[in-house]
Amino acid sequence: LLNSNYVVNFIRLRRKLYKLPQMKGHIIFGTLLETFVNPKHYAEVCARLLAENPPLCVTWLFSYPLISIHQPKHLEVILGNVEHTNKMSMYRYLQPWLGTGLLTSKGSKWHSHRKMLTPAFHFKILENFVQVFAKKSEKLVEKLQKDVGSESFEVHPYITTCALDIICETAMGVEINAQDQEKQSDYVEAVSKVTLGVMTRMLSPWLYPDFVYNLLPCGKRFNKYVNILHSFSHKVIRQRKEYYAELKSGQKIAEDLHSGKKKLTFLDLLLEASENGENLTDEEIREEVDTFMFELTKLFTM
Repeated sequence: LLNSNYVVNFIRLRRKLYKLPQMKGHIIFGTLLETFVNPKHYAEVCARLLAENPPLCVTWLFSYPLISIHQPKHLEVILGNVEHTNKMSMYRYLQPWLGTGLLTSKGSKWHSHRKMLTPAFHFKILENFVQVFAKKSEKLVEKLQKDVGSESFEVHPYITTCALDIICETAMGVEINAQDQEKQSDYVEAVSKVTLGVMTRMLSPWLYPDFVYNLLPCGKRFNKYVNILHSFSHKVIRQRKEYYAELKSGQKIAEDLHSGKKKLTFLDLLLEASENGENLTDEEIREEVDTFMFELTKLFTM
């Protein structure tokens, strides 16, 4: 009976979605075979698939439909309605790291946090960090110049460390100086390993069950690196709260922070929101900081 209901529902869904343009791919596996062959080049594969297919189309992973949209008019319909903020099931593989931050949350929490975080991207706040962007970019140029004139080389590690330097200072107010280290720090390595681990798991159906994944060496390594990231974030949050409390006890907190004399980081905005009635827990703050880190790291390095 359950199997028959499953088949009926699948056929019904297939008929509805068959009206949409179908992405080129395997009749059963969709685009999984292409992306799995090159998991480290997932972004490049996705860019090519988007270029080769209509702006609104559907592919299938077994009986699971994946609808691709990348035009503003389509995105506006989805992002403007609270009913359409539920994420696909694969987003749960980000939750061990990001919890239910803005990327993985849904419904009223997604809308309230989105409204709360919007001021973080005001141009006046971003202008305060232009010197940080310039300083870290100059360091990147210095690093790249050492390899200019030689044979082709992999630029991704240079971009990644520069991105992490910028993001950590602007998001959390800490300098990790990733570009100055000959050996990767535990935090930088953990960001890379966890990001790759999430992408690999998304593209590997046999790793979907949690009880299987957590027993495998890859799952144990993933959880180890997640703990490193969480420990770092909690440490920074604790230190920043102490710093924020010291500023608040003075007479010029608003003047210093909002005039640019003291840079208002993403974390500071969360702490300020928590003080002004949002009642964010340390764990919720950690989730949003880690989400911000993940999103910007991928944006810089894709």
